[in-house]
Amino acid sequence: MTEEYPYSLTPNRLREFFATMQRIGIPARVNTKVLPSLGYKSTNDRTIISVLKALELIDASGVPTSSWQPMKAKDKAPFAMAQRIRSAYSDLFELYPDANDRPESDLRNFMQHRSKSGERVVSAMVSTFKVLCSMANFSEAPESQPSVTTQQQTATAQPSTSVGRVSTEASQAGVPVNASLGLAPQIAINLQIQLPEHADADYLDSVFESMARHLLGRQIDHEDVAFVDEDDASSSEPNDEDADDTLDLTP
Repeated sequence: MTEEYPYSLTPNRLREFFATMQRIGIPARVNTKVLPSLGYKSTNDRTIISVLKALELIDASGVPTSSWQPMKAKDKAPFAMAQRIRSAYSDLFELYPDANDRPESDLRNFMQHRSKSGERVVSAMVSTFKVLCSMANFSEAPESQPSVTTQQQTATAQPSTSVGRVSTEASQAGVPVNASLGLAPQIAINLQIQLPEHADADYLDSVFESMARHLLGRQIDHEDVAFVDEDDASSSEPNDEDADDTLDLTP
C-alpha cells in the first residue's frame, strides 16, 4: 500500500508557524499568497500548507477548519496537536501505539516501505513527524473543571461547619435564620392543651414540667410561668384573639 505522508522541507519552520498561529487571528485562508505576509517567503515554506491539510487544520481550499481554534490556546494546543497527529498518521499508530516515542529508524523503515518518494523526501517525512510530536502531549487531556451546578451539589452534600455560627449571628441580628442561609421556610407547630376545669397550680406545674422535659429536654423555671387569675379567666369569653394565643416553648 502506497502512502505519502506530509512533510516540510524546513521542519523547524513548522514550530515557528504554530507559534505564530497562537499570536494571530484565524485567517480567512492559508495559501501561497498568505504565507509571505506572515513572514514565510521561502519556496520551501510552501510545504507547510501540505502539513496543515494533512492535519486537517485547513481544508482543500486552504480555509481553516474547526480544528484550528484549539491550536490557538497554549494550554490546549499540545493535546489538540496529539489528536491531529493520531488522525493523520493513524496507520502508523495502529502498528506502533507509541509511535511518538519510537526511534527514527523504525519511523524511516515504516514510511519508506509505504512511499514511492526518494530518500530526501522520506527523511523530510520523518523529521516532520518528529517535530510535530515534539509540540504534542500524548497523555490524556486534563478534565474540565466541575461546573457550578456540580460545585453547588457538592456543597449541599457536605454542609459547612460554619452553618451554626451563621445561624447564631443571623438570629442576633434579627434576620430569619432560614432566609440568611437560603433554606426552605420553617414549619411552626402550635400545641394546645385542654386542662381540667378545676386544675390547681400544682397540676399546672406538673404539666409544664412534663412538656419542658419531653419536648425541650430541659427543666422549666417555675418563675417563668405566669397564671391567669381564675376569676378573670372564668369571666372572659373566648374570642378570636384568645384563639391565637399559644404557649411559647422555644428552647
